[in-house]
Amino acid sequence: MADGSAETGAQAAAEAADIQAAVAGLTVPGLLARQCRTRPDEASVHWRDEDTWRAWSWREYGAQVARIAGALERLGFGRGDRAVLLTHPGPEFHVLDSAVLLLGGCPISIYNSSPPERIRHLVAHAGASVVVVADRVLLDRVLAVRHALPGLRHVIVLRPGAGDPAGGTPASGTPAEAPLPGGVLGDGVLPDGVLSWADLLEAEPVNLAGRAALARPEDLATVIYTSGTTGLPKGVLLDQRAVLWQCESYRRRLDRDLTGARWISYLPLAHIATRFYAQYCHVYAGLEDVVCPNPADVASVLPDRPPQLFFAPPYLWERFLGELRAWVDSLGDPALADRYRRALELGQRVALHEFAGEAIPGELAGEYARLRPAARELRARLGLGDLWTGAIGAAPANPALLASWIGLGVPMFEGYGLSESTGLLTVDPFAYRPGTVGRPMPGVEVRLDDDGELLFRSGAAFRGYLDDPAQTSAAVDRDGWIRTGDLASLDDGHVVLRGRKKELLITAGGENVSPVAVEIALAAQPLVGQVCVVGDGQPGLGALVILDAQAAASWAAERGGVGRDPADPAGAAGPAELAAHPDLVAELARQIGAANETLVRPEKVRRFRVLATDWLPDSDELTPTAKLRRAQIAAKYAADIAAMFAAPPNVPVT
Repeated sequence: MADGSAETGAQAAAEAADIQAAVAGLTVPGLLARQCRTRPDEASVHWRDEDTWRAWSWREYGAQVARIAGALERLGFGRGDRAVLLTHPGPEFHVLDSAVLLLGGCPISIYNSSPPERIRHLVAHAGASVVVVADRVLLDRVLAVRHALPGLRHVIVLRPGAGDPAGGTPASGTPAEAPLPGGVLGDGVLPDGVLSWADLLEAEPVNLAGRAALARPEDLATVIYTSGTTGLPKGVLLDQRAVLWQCESYRRRLDRDLTGARWISYLPLAHIATRFYAQYCHVYAGLEDVVCPNPADVASVLPDRPPQLFFAPPYLWERFLGELRAWVDSLGDPALADRYRRALELGQRVALHEFAGEAIPGELAGEYARLRPAARELRARLGLGDLWTGAIGAAPANPALLASWIGLGVPMFEGYGLSESTGLLTVDPFAYRPGTVGRPMPGVEVRLDDDGELLFRSGAAFRGYLDDPAQTSAAVDRDGWIRTGDLASLDDGHVVLRGRKKELLITAGGENVSPVAVEIALAAQPLVGQVCVVGDGQPGLGALVILDAQAAASWAAERGGVGRDPADPAGAAGPAELAAHPDLVAELARQIGAANETLVRPEKVRRFRVLATDWLPDSDELTPTAKLRRAQIAAKYAADIAAMFAAPPNVPVT
């Protein structure tokens, strides 16, 4: 193995020991009890009830946890039991998760998009005795497989009369009612063995402080089921010692008091990022969690409850930027619109100069400085004016996108992490170096295996995979080094990702190529919105490309609206028209050729095909965490891929 410097390793080991000492003896329930005792009247959880914002103080939140813990205990739930949660970000999730931990149990969130058979597999694998669902849609899925789950004793539905979730946010005490679901009998009667949230609220509470004192650092905090880009998900065991170790490491990296800082929970609760901030940092640092059940609503939540800490995948940052530009274009004041457009343009140019390590020309720097108030106004409009960190991750980010946000003054950075590392593994919010995912977190050691695979060792590392000693042994060596499955290099202590080890393409010439490394290069081109590189067994690489909507629209507008439907000359060109426009395809070929200049010969893309579609998280093409489902893409677009490789190359390769 190729080791990092002994000095760096010794420093990380010393800091790891210091972090361990700082969190020794701490537990998640104990920290909840401490927040309730020391900050009883401060805000803990915010949510929107239709048009009205509501909040629980720490005292109110703790009282809800104690009551629901009493209800679960009355059902026979106790130490060592597990509960599966199919819910959306909301106040009830916080209460349920904390109540399960308070009783010594383990709460496990799984993706709400899971079909019945996946739910059956995961509930059985987890050994869950309780399943909690958000609404009638999820209730029906669970009831469809309940007969095959003999260990499942209780099913609880939060809103027995509600339909799909993503739309409604429940009130604190009594969930909203709506038309009867298929899983609910006439007159609103629930099937045998199914309870409602209202039923739980009738229980007597347990003593919060007394029960919290019984928690142990080695108790499980959760099991994270990987999103499964290939095969069935593995259950990642995270104990309370690990998640709180990560909280302290994160606090040290930010080097600031996080008390009262806001975080918006809108990503799936099965995502480690949501759990880390919303549950663990919430009690460790005293964050205020703003819950947003429907990800489509996050743009309206941001201005109402501006966060200090925020994370989004690239597609969402792209959407925010597109909406901001559309708003600027809609302004009735031409001078103001020009001022804002200039702020956006110059900010991006300045950031790109900085990315390249170039000096900023004096005239550009002067005008950029004069437009800083305009940039502040744009950030404030979006609800991003108070941000301390604006993280982007889960998929390769276009440098032009990063430059646009950094130029506006948003402290954006790319980070990297795994469920097995309790999320964050490398992150550098205040010393971001483009092209890298930052330095290892405080107390974390990294090294490269002989084949370039990134390994890490950390106090936030997982305990193993649930009931899978073979996979655990394959991932963790006897010295505690954990395989990430990612190829990487180190640049002055900063980690540069090169792609997934198991996703290497082997060309017809026998050359191993990381598709991710190529995709990162292609994503740097303005017209490339999403991309999947293919070419296993082919003489060269090809790429399925989805256009960047804003870049393509700007390209068309600059040319007088090329690609418009002749029947609607006043309208804008749609994705299908632009994807097929020969001039745009030629420009895309030129941009891919430019990306090829940064790649070695086997990595150069010789063919591409533009798809007039969009790939969204939790779809055939992307996992819920926005990672490419390569096998599914290859199958779904087999005809497009075959046609692409049957045709002559359409990218000049030098």
